[in-house]
Amino acid sequence: SRLQGEGFKNIVDARKLAKETVGSEDQKLIEESIELATVKQARNIVDQGKSPTETYNELVALYDKQPILSTRTSTSVLQQAYSTPVPLAYVASRLAGIDKNSSVLEPTAGNGALLIEADQSKSYANELNGVRRRNLQKQGFTPTGHDAAMIAQISPNKSAEVIIANPPFGAVKDENGNSKVYDMGFIQQNYKTTEIDHAIALKSLEEMTPDGRAVLIVGSVNPQAPDRSAAYNGKA
Repeated sequence: SRLQGEGFKNIVDARKLAKETVGSEDQKLIEESIELATVKQARNIVDQGKSPTETYNELVALYDKQPILSTRTSTSVLQQAYSTPVPLAYVASRLAGIDKNSSVLEPTAGNGALLIEADQSKSYANELNGVRRRNLQKQGFTPTGHDAAMIAQISPNKSAEVIIANPPFGAVKDENGNSKVYDMGFIQQNYKTTEIDHAIALKSLEEMTPDGRAVLIVGSVNPQAPDRSAAYNGKA
């Protein structure tokens, strides 16, 4: 109701409400609950069927009512777990042409922001984090919990018409503190990468139907690169 009304002044205001109403002081759990509520309200806004401009503006207004969610835990740091703001998620969804008839794969679904236009029964929502996976279940999805950078396949029969993702960026450390290396030999012989967003994106695209569509939010090149065109064509 706060997200429908006056919103939160800041995260302290949100934590105070959580303590008063449900007795919780778990800061990360509070923020995940706020994000879940935001995504559910975003889906309600989208389902009203207004014009894209009106819908986008309402999503921006909703985002402005959400406090800044910045709590990091050892798990979220390890998994590089960041979320997609709902206005950006809507733009990505529109760009992908998602509607209730689309078969959609989201390999790192989080709390479901990129799936606000999708039909839950036609979506392959994968999420490694258990709390976010439960939040997806609360929205009617049947999520899987695979490591999207390592598993060979998420959707059955490679039947996803749309791939949409905002995967974690950069290098991820293993238990020994070394950067994980992902084998992309199915793309090119002996091709490997330490960039987890590249690994997830390339594996996910393997599951797209031949006439499918994809929108992928991935890490950019160094903004100080002297030749940005050449940098975008490089492996990084």
